Amino acid sequence: MKIYPSNQTLEFWSQNYFTDFDLFFVNNIPFKNEHASITSKDSFKESSSFDIKTNNLYEFWNLNDYNYVIQSTKGWFEQLECEIQEYIIKEQCRVNNPLFSKPISLL
Repeated sequence: MKIYPSNQTLEFWSQNYFTDFDLFFVNNIPFKNEHASITSKDSFKESSSFDIKTNNLYEFWNLNDYNYVIQSTKGWFEQLECEIQEYIIKEQCRVNNPLFSKPISLL
């Protein structure tokens, strides 16, 4: 038996559990200015974007070694070159970002 969330439940999750920005965690920045906010992990934890909701969503206590946090608007990642997307995805798996499942296959 499969159980699917109702539209009302999905809407509640969308409004209460997700942010209006994306976060990516990386050791290096493989691109020049790509219209995203890039900060050190310590600086990010002092910013207004680091709150209980974001902390729980990304499980910061569970992330492995990373130096930078990339904060971007929705759709930013999809506009990047394939090589940069691949690097960022690999980094998310390496740092244990809970919003990326393992194993992941790159198309």
